[in-house]
Amino acid sequence: EMWGFSFYEVFIGMEGYYGQIILFPNNYIPKNWMLCDGSKIRIKDNEALNAVLGDGFRVDGEHFVLPNLYSPHSELDYIICVDGIFPQRQ
Repeated sequence: EMWGFSFYEVFIGMEGYYGQIILFPNNYIPKNWMLCDGSKIRIKDNEALNAVLGDGFRVDGEHFVLPNLYSPHSELDYIICVDGIFPQRQ
């Protein structure tokens, strides 16, 4: 806790914006984040993320898919924030 916070607090409790995508070590996925693997999600289970991703990720009237991204590095994966701060439009 050299800087007043622990490594664990920074990465386990990290808060992002809905739809934010980052590269992260692939030994675990933090709470409120999911792997960008093209998973199918019910719209009613995450209406906020569906709104941010928009029409291009909808597969029908009830589902959308997460982006399907491949990492350039074998020890990192792309993850997406699925529960966080809703981004404000300008």
